[in-house]
Amino acid sequence: MKDKQTLIRVAFFTFLSLKSLAQTDTIPLQDISFSADSIVLAVWQIQTKEMSSSEDDATEFSIQLQREFLDLPDSKKLNTLLTQSASFDFTRALLYHYNLVFEFWQNGSVVTEVYVSTLTGNIDIVDVQTETAFENNCGSNLNSFLLELLHKHSLIDLVGDVGTDGLEP
Repeated sequence: MKDKQTLIRVAFFTFLSLKSLAQTDTIPLQDISFSADSIVLAVWQIQTKEMSSSEDDATEFSIQLQREFLDLPDSKKLNTLLTQSASFDFTRALLYHYNLVFEFWQNGSVVTEVYVSTLTGNIDIVDVQTETAFENNCGSNLNSFLLELLHKHSLIDLVGDVGTDGLEP
């Protein structure tokens, strides 16, 4: 009897610990507005204390390097990918970093912002109006599209300081 209780407790706590280690986000993508009359892709160079090397003085800064409007086919494809759960791999890197920002504009206002790190593959999607957020990691089909966009708009060199390891298959 005691061995059975011990086994049940071990199984319960094992399940509980596995559940607590899951790094998926529970907010459904349906709660985020992706309606937009235009989408802007901005490439940023950002340094945080976490990204500083030992010889740096840990200066924090952010510089927008370039902005590009996406054409209609690319906007539609991005919108489609961001609404599909298959575009995410449901993991998350611990390092917080981003260098790509997609702004979804509707009637002259930003309605949604998407932050992507080419270094880690992390993606944060924020509905500006409701402050609903979705945090995850880009899956392979989304990664491929993001790399395609960077090449198409000649922006790939702008992310060279951190690379694109987080977007590689």
